[in-house]
Amino acid sequence: PAELPPVRASADLPPQDAEALGTAVEVTVSPLRYRVIEVFGTTSYNCLFSVGVRNLTDEPQEVRMGFRATGAPTAVWEGDRPTALDPGERRELVLGWDGATPEEVELDEARCTGPVELTALGVAPG
Repeated sequence: PAELPPVRASADLPPQDAEALGTAVEVTVSPLRYRVIEVFGTTSYNCLFSVGVRNLTDEPQEVRMGFRATGAPTAVWEGDRPTALDPGERRELVLGWDGATPEEVELDEARCTGPVELTALGVAPG
């Protein structure tokens, strides 16, 4: 809402401010992209996005994330398992929706475009 202050990435905060917030992870997200993949004679249709997640602490962390497509608010991706990260580890994940036919993919090719936003973030010692 307009009455809330603008969001600032924790990576842009001065170190003492980020530390006071208890910043533990950094998350970056790519825009959506539509891909048709053929492997061993089988075709799959995909609406994908990439997530970079990095543990900023010196302890193992488990990270749970949820996302939604900003152009299609009903297209929600929720992880069923946490991502385990060692101290300082950075991992790149490819997430999204797929199916054996274009109709099975939650987003069609025309709507599989634009930004993805983080809707949920949980970090726990792991």
